[in-house]
Amino acid sequence: MQIRNPKSEIPNKSQIVNSKSQTVWNLRFRIWNLFRISDLVFSICIIGIGSSLWAIEPAQINIRVEDRPEAKLTATAAAEVIIPKKITGFAQTVPQLLERAAGVHLSSYGGLDDFSAISIRGSTSEQVLIYLDGVLLNSAQGQTVDLSFIPLDIVESIEIYRGGSPGKIVDSTPGGVIYIRTKGKPKKTENLLRNSVGSYYTYRGHLQRIQPIDNFYYLGSFDYFRSRGNFPYVDNKGTRSNPNDDVLIDRANNDFVAYDFTGIGGNENKETLNWKVFENFFYKEEGVAGLGSQIATDTSLKTIKNFIHGKLTPPRGSGPLQWEADLFFDYLKSRFSDPQGEIGLGVQNNNDTTVRVGPEFHANMPWGKNQILSGFLAYRIENFWPTNYAANPASGPMSQRQMIGIGGEDELGFFDEKLVLDPSLRLQVYLNHLSGDDPSITPAVPNNDTTNTQLSGKLGVKWAAFSFLYFKGNAYRGFRQPTFGELFGDRGNIVGNPGLLPEKSLNWDAGARALWNDLGFVDQFSLEAGYFRQNVDELIQFVQTSQFTIRAQNAASALIWGAEAALSMRMWEHLKIGGNYMYQIAKDDSNNSPTRGKFLPGRPKQQIYADAEWQYLYFTPFTQLQLLTSNFLDSQNLLKVNHRTLLAAGFYTQPLNWLKFTFTTKNLLNEHVVDIAGFPLPERSYWAELELRL
Repeated sequence: MQIRNPKSEIPNKSQIVNSKSQTVWNLRFRIWNLFRISDLVFSICIIGIGSSLWAIEPAQINIRVEDRPEAKLTATAAAEVIIPKKITGFAQTVPQLLERAAGVHLSSYGGLDDFSAISIRGSTSEQVLIYLDGVLLNSAQGQTVDLSFIPLDIVESIEIYRGGSPGKIVDSTPGGVIYIRTKGKPKKTENLLRNSVGSYYTYRGHLQRIQPIDNFYYLGSFDYFRSRGNFPYVDNKGTRSNPNDDVLIDRANNDFVAYDFTGIGGNENKETLNWKVFENFFYKEEGVAGLGSQIATDTSLKTIKNFIHGKLTPPRGSGPLQWEADLFFDYLKSRFSDPQGEIGLGVQNNNDTTVRVGPEFHANMPWGKNQILSGFLAYRIENFWPTNYAANPASGPMSQRQMIGIGGEDELGFFDEKLVLDPSLRLQVYLNHLSGDDPSITPAVPNNDTTNTQLSGKLGVKWAAFSFLYFKGNAYRGFRQPTFGELFGDRGNIVGNPGLLPEKSLNWDAGARALWNDLGFVDQFSLEAGYFRQNVDELIQFVQTSQFTIRAQNAASALIWGAEAALSMRMWEHLKIGGNYMYQIAKDDSNNSPTRGKFLPGRPKQQIYADAEWQYLYFTPFTQLQLLTSNFLDSQNLLKVNHRTLLAAGFYTQPLNWLKFTFTTKNLLNEHVVDIAGFPLPERSYWAELELRL
């Protein structure tokens, strides 16, 4: 059963002005409820473990200076690796980790579940490929990958590749790649219990156990997440240029509840084949609140997802030839209901099913002392069945996309590996049978039965000029097929465009990174800077075509260029400071186009991220700052999202090895801001988390 938030009453201005005292009282009431819930959860946890308190030892404080880990897929790409267990404070979900990375921009859809569109260096979210243990999560249907189905506690590392796909990746893209690796065999048994509570009646509970048994290991976890999401926001009544009719109301129909079951099992040894199986079942119910001033009170979405992945690798140390074989099965069913036609395309009662399956084979082998050859062969098939019970007939024919991919890479080292060259080439063949007779679309559009062959490649170089300084450079040609959603639209407010062509791009970047240790009171200092440029032909972008709908369109060509910088510093063994800055110019570069020279929608010109923490004994305060300049919602640059400053602060304390408590205040300045396509973001909110590791 869904958690349903009734329709909010819309006050007038005098009510807003005279409601300050009531707002303060509501704030106090929310904080009081927050602590009441925290006390209850804390009491239950303490009672459950009270019998083992005599075995508890005080937490050990270890301040270590470590270099940033290198990306595993390629040595030459502009890349960043995030290790979740080394991130403290705000790191509660995968998207919250990703927003720390240089060049990464997250656009929120207005909920509290971190369901966000991810952009890298001015790309669209569809150009960002997301892999889980080597398996592509993006579907041909084109829905934004909901990373909330991946509990952060099962993640070992996250690698972010900017400027195209590494040569070992099966799929090409004009944007970037996010590669998530789940945990393998642990050193010891560990039980984890985490409870988080926050504003707007938000709660998240996570229970997990991981255990090694000789060569075998397993991980099992359950995650429960829910919220009412009824935060206040400014409704402009659809008149952006007239602030006089703006009112402050609560976000209606923005609730959700999600259940997540994950299981991992594997075998690691030196004598027989190693294997790993990953199983995830995800169920979510949520309200669909609508765009901006459009209040939708009776729309909902239910999602069921089941993902299975198996991997085989040879025994460790078995020889120079290393390989891995993968097979995955992905089932996704989404049920969208809009009985009153409040969003987009009229009355809808959709029940769409997507099934993906595919094997992959990867291999690499040294060739001489300074050369490593690698390659892959992959096949993937995806079927999509649309159903709209509000239409006649309700069921539409199946759409299908098959992909066959083959590629190779040659990594060459010179001068004792001080100079590395990394050329790669990839061939992909797409067999499309895309039916335009979707019952959700009226009238039906023509079918799309095509075979498309694309060649992509990359040349990377890395030069270690000194022990503390290296340079990188890359040139890349990529492409992207239009998704089912872009071609035929999807539920709600996205209108289809069957005439879309594949995107093609030419990217290149150059940068340098320096690292110094033991500089007096500075224990470690790291600085990285780079320049990037991307030319895209037939760029597919979503633009707002009316107050309530958006549509995918081809821009004849686009030019995106900019610079990025990142630094990290640890001082006095206790203070850690980090941050990044990105400047980009993303414009329509089409000839004979009325939008030539206009900024592309959804690309802020400047973006700053900074965080800091001070570890003192068992108490660590931290803060986080995000600055984004204004950007446009439409290709004509008429609808603008204003600049925003999001400040957060909090602390965590870990008095015992098994006990950790974190408290965070987000949007400390209480700014009322909107994000992608006019979705409002929450005001100031409070979050508390209790973590037990036994």
